[in-house]
Amino acid sequence: NPNLYNRLGFCIFAVMSNLPQSKGRNTELIRYRNEKLAARFYYYSFILGLKFSRCLEHLILEFDLSESRICDLISDYAAYISNLEYRNIGISQLKQTYPFMVWTPPASSYKSNARQLSLDLFSE
Repeated sequence: NPNLYNRLGFCIFAVMSNLPQSKGRNTELIRYRNEKLAARFYYYSFILGLKFSRCLEHLILEFDLSESRICDLISDYAAYISNLEYRNIGISQLKQTYPFMVWTPPASSYKSNARQLSLDLFSE
């Protein structure tokens, strides 16, 4: 079959079949993602002071992982999170380590401001 051969006459199928087969999951990239998740948990929990359930809500939306998987990863990376806490890592250091991530508090974590509290809900 002429479609199996390139212009030089080598069989393309044979070359492709010799490539190592992997499941498409790069363990280094997964480890890096998990570190980012742990750093993000530290940010939400220790810097912003959000409750655990609110941290999970944000992490689920941000990393597209299930609640149970996130809990497992937080447990697996407890030493990493403790190290961030021990070293008292701040937002500026997180920005340096992960510059592509947004390190401003999400709108839903802001406290009600005075204007919102003073709105007259019963006016006509």
